[in-house]
Amino acid sequence: MPTTVTKKTVSELAERVRSGGVDPRVEADAALALSDASAAAAWVLAGAVAGRPPEPDQVLRLLPDVPQSGLVMPLIRCANGDRLKLALDAVAEGRMPAEFDVLALLLATELLGGEPPPSRFVPLVKQASRRASRPVSELALAYTLCVCEANEKGRPLELAELPGADRIRGLARHALDEPLLDVIDTLPSGGLTMPARRAARRLGANEPCHCGSGKKYKRCCAGRDAQRNSDPSPVEGMTRGEYLRSCAAQMSPEDIRRLSVQEVVNLDFASLPTPSLVVVLDGFAQRSRWDVAEQVLDLLCARPDAAKVGQAARLQVASLAFAGGAQDFATRQLQRVDLDLLTEDDRWSAGVLLNLATPSAETLTRLDEAVLQCLRTADHEGVHVVSQLLLAKYPALGLMVGRSALTADQAHLSLLLLRAMEVRRAELGLPFDEADHAQLLAMLDKRIERTLERRSEESARELASEAEELRGRLSAAEARSAELAESLKRQERLLARPAVPVAPQPAPRDAGRDHETERRRLQAKVEDLKRLISEGNEERRRLRGSLEELAGKFADERDEDDPPAPEDDEREEPEDEAGGVAIFAPRGVLNLRLSEAVETAIQRLPLHVARKALATFASLAGGEPLAWQQTKRLQRFDNLCRVRVGIHYRALFETCGRDLVIHELVNRQGLDAALKRLASK
Repeated sequence: MPTTVTKKTVSELAERVRSGGVDPRVEADAALALSDASAAAAWVLAGAVAGRPPEPDQVLRLLPDVPQSGLVMPLIRCANGDRLKLALDAVAEGRMPAEFDVLALLLATELLGGEPPPSRFVPLVKQASRRASRPVSELALAYTLCVCEANEKGRPLELAELPGADRIRGLARHALDEPLLDVIDTLPSGGLTMPARRAARRLGANEPCHCGSGKKYKRCCAGRDAQRNSDPSPVEGMTRGEYLRSCAAQMSPEDIRRLSVQEVVNLDFASLPTPSLVVVLDGFAQRSRWDVAEQVLDLLCARPDAAKVGQAARLQVASLAFAGGAQDFATRQLQRVDLDLLTEDDRWSAGVLLNLATPSAETLTRLDEAVLQCLRTADHEGVHVVSQLLLAKYPALGLMVGRSALTADQAHLSLLLLRAMEVRRAELGLPFDEADHAQLLAMLDKRIERTLERRSEESARELASEAEELRGRLSAAEARSAELAESLKRQERLLARPAVPVAPQPAPRDAGRDHETERRRLQAKVEDLKRLISEGNEERRRLRGSLEELAGKFADERDEDDPPAPEDDEREEPEDEAGGVAIFAPRGVLNLRLSEAVETAIQRLPLHVARKALATFASLAGGEPLAWQQTKRLQRFDNLCRVRVGIHYRALFETCGRDLVIHELVNRQGLDAALKRLASK
């Protein structure tokens, strides 16, 4: 039996069908009886390729258990009869995972062919939208609703109306229009596969049989072993059926995920380990199989070592059932939850959910108290929980509460809530409201701005720390260079010292040789010192370059906080200027005086801006006509003038006799505040 569905497997099976040796429908039913959905799907597709398409009831039984989501569209496409009805029946049964429902509805949308949708089509789409959790699935459902609306109005759908819809539509068109084998060739992989090991020994045909009968193997147990080996399992010596019956206690969560739904149903749940039982529960809850989920929940909660896990799982399954419309099941599970074993947050959620599942005259009062508690503690997630539950039970009230729950601090929860609100609006026949979207987008924009400001400050601190480290290394390099230079001078003085005359003594035999050796050693040491000094100078140059580069980066980081403005743009300047009239340069040189505020500002500005400011002040004090032509006198002040410093900064100054007094050096956004400060003096 094939364990995965591939183009090669389906082609080989199709050849067997064409030769007339097998009936694909019989083989598919046999595979389903053995809980092998992959083999059943391969036989169904092989029959369709060979010209013997399956009946809708067989495909309907197969769809919930296929291991690959990509098999949903090809299986519906290849069926006999009304394929649109088959797709809607599969979704209406509620046994498929949410992703399968979306794919079936997407294919049904293309099968409409421009005709108005059946009456149950749109409700099924809205039902699937409550379970959809992936952006692609939600986009596919939104596209489906747009197609239904366009078909009802008798007009073609413009794909530009829904960004990304052309890609979604292309997925369905590919599954419908391309040859079936080509579609199978592009199917996604089916996840993990089980290792297959033989269920019987492998012996030669003429060897003695392993049963001890004394006969040759081919005349004794070969036929029975071949039948057992046709159903391998992960455990050597066992068939798959024996493995499922006897090895449940050793199955890990990964082993459970490899099994089909029918195989999991036939397991002995009581013998499964607790982590594997949790995986089983999650799988049945996602498929809305509440009867089996309740059975697994009772087993899980009865285990002493998993009591808390079981109660938390009961609350989670009840929430899924409540959102999926299974009110009776959700209420029954909530009434059985042991609140003492839950965390404080879970107890709060259970109370809110129970109030909604069993409404009374006090329900709204309790909900109001719950929401008030969330607002006091800034628990945005709690407000989202209440909003989602209200949307499921009281849609109109949920829309009002949901609008107040939108926040940028919980962006992912807010987006999910916003999509749920859109679905409820459509169900209530309310028009689309852009106010909620605009509100959330404005919040997100502000959060992004705060995040960028925080990152800019962090980056500035990192650059300042790196600059301080470079300055320390530069100081150490300069000290080392000075030390090496002093050592070099001492060695050179030692070499240049004249020989001291002494009384002639009989010279040892090796005196000349020792003197020459010492001189060579000193000369080598001098050369080594020169090399070290050269390397130190190179290191100092490199550190200075790094420091200047870092200063430029720091300046760029500081300048990014200022909005860009063209040099010649005067429209955002204060209105009290003298119409752009230049001031004539005074004769002679003025004494430059900087206020304390200006001195502080220069210390804090980026290096290149501070240099520009000082150069501008020096040009004004020196009486350069070109510099004074860039100044303007302010109307509300007798002698106060303004001059540009670069693009983003302005300086306010006045002349007092032979003194040039610089009062303010501010960013252009702070110019009004600086003028008010000067006016109050």
